[in-house]
Amino acid sequence: MDYKIDFNSINERYKVDKASNEIIKELKTYGRSTGDIEEINNLLTYNLSLKGKRIRLIKLITISRLTGRLNNLTKKIIYAMELANSAIFIHDDIIDHDLRRKGKPTLNSLVGYEKALLIGNILHSIACKELCKLCDCNKNKEIIVEILNSLAIEHAGQYSDINFRWNFCHSLKDWERMIMRHSAYYIISTLIGIAKLNKADKKIIRAIRSYEENCTLAGAAEDALLGFLGKKPAGDLKNGSFTILTSFAFKNNPKRILKGPDLLRREINESKAIDLTLRYISKRVRKAVKALDSIKDCYEKEVLIFLARQILDEIK
Repeated sequence: MDYKIDFNSINERYKVDKASNEIIKELKTYGRSTGDIEEINNLLTYNLSLKGKRIRLIKLITISRLTGRLNNLTKKIIYAMELANSAIFIHDDIIDHDLRRKGKPTLNSLVGYEKALLIGNILHSIACKELCKLCDCNKNKEIIVEILNSLAIEHAGQYSDINFRWNFCHSLKDWERMIMRHSAYYIISTLIGIAKLNKADKKIIRAIRSYEENCTLAGAAEDALLGFLGKKPAGDLKNGSFTILTSFAFKNNPKRILKGPDLLRREINESKAIDLTLRYISKRVRKAVKALDSIKDCYEKEVLIFLARQILDEIK
């Protein structure tokens, strides 16, 4: 069947806006238990209220439908992980000193770094609490513990991201390991956890893992490239971050110290880093799509393919 898929049709079929609004509504119940009701509510839900493509939310819903159904348990997991994801973005913006996200001011630029940090911590704590409430049987407990562990790994990945700044003696493999820890494991653990709860077979679980690993690496490479080209906030360049571009630029001439974004930009421009990054993104997207070959044709499979190919569309 020839499915016509775009973000509008996905939103209509999955009711993504409704799901997002329900998450915000549920989160606001936490604010009512505090003294500063209006301020806490607005800050907790600020990032979730920013209109974007909601790719992670779409993936979570898609895997739920692909492997079984979107039931109360999977909805609660999705709720918790959307909160965790919002916390991760808030912490990222603080760490990178970013002032814009999705074309809007970041939370730290509106209320300061201290308040933004605390809001991120609160969101992360609520997410963990909501996940712990789902440990009502041994099978659920094993899956939830794996998701919770992956959130701890994400923090370690953020630390590595900071630790590698202005240190360009690391390889592409080092960058991939950092990205997997920082951006992939918690999403992969959640997608696979939902699939396991829906009793998906091992073949589908392997396909989901490979798909998301390749999408994450392609997406991280795309973010670095668009930031360098000025099409996204250029925090990586400003902060001297270790990216796929620097792994290629300094492959044959590793440098531990190279201070200043202008010198870093020159080194990247004078290398083949941009072309190599473009090839890398294309290769990873192809692998992501290929990973889905073992899954029978259906609407949900086509949505996953569409999301992977969106990464290529962003760099055209």
